[in-house]
Amino acid sequence: MIYGLIAMFGWGISNFFSGRLSKFIGFLPALITGTVGTIACLIFIMVTGNLPVKTPQSNTLGLLIIAGGLLSIAGLSFYKGLEVGKISLLSPIAASWPMGIAIIAVATNQSPFSPAKLIGMLLVTAGVLAASVKRIDKNISFSDPGIPYALVALATWIGAFYFFGRTLAGSSWALFNVLFLCISVLFEMVYARWKNSPVTWKPTRKTLWYLAGCAVPSALAFYFYSVGMRSAENSTVAIATNANPVITVLLALLFLRERLNRRQLTGIAMVVIGLILTGR
Repeated sequence: MIYGLIAMFGWGISNFFSGRLSKFIGFLPALITGTVGTIACLIFIMVTGNLPVKTPQSNTLGLLIIAGGLLSIAGLSFYKGLEVGKISLLSPIAASWPMGIAIIAVATNQSPFSPAKLIGMLLVTAGVLAASVKRIDKNISFSDPGIPYALVALATWIGAFYFFGRTLAGSSWALFNVLFLCISVLFEMVYARWKNSPVTWKPTRKTLWYLAGCAVPSALAFYFYSVGMRSAENSTVAIATNANPVITVLLALLFLRERLNRRQLTGIAMVVIGLILTGR
């Protein structure tokens, strides 16, 4: 559970700062630069931690290529959806990918299951939805043009982390984190080239702080998520990771002075109860 909680905080913090960074430099430069920063941090962790490094076998490399390609499709689809749809509807859909990983782990008998874990899973999912939505927008419709992009992002994030998870049993799992993200960046660079979109930007003190706030927590999230998914309690790790949008909401409360309504407070309480049940 502790590994999932660290990943939850890491990705929640990273998502907050990547959102701030994208407002200054655009989503594609923020996506690519943030991923490169995460890779650099993971390499630092790998070198200083003296973690084993072995050349991946051909079947492992194939899984990483598939996973990296799916990860880039997920990120690009999600941000494209935000351009045409409403974030209050699309974010909770796309952010529920860890729940898909948890369901797969339980369905394939890779992780123990209990009624308490089922209740906890449902509470976390419902709580994330309630906490992520600031208000019920009467203009939101399930015919929103961004929904197909959010569903593509959801499916491809599940696929990316499923195939990535199949590489983590080996001793070089830390290296595979780096390769996973490097392959994703290559796909994103090809997309940027195809679209003729600039990916360079002029750094300022503020944007560099935002980049650090995006990259460092993301690297820690990847590291501890990988450690947790190597254990028998991988579904618990995935369920805890699923609560990361709540951290983003709390950071918006702290730094952007956003107020939480009763629905959001109830959602946060549901997430806390759900995590307690999941960890039992």
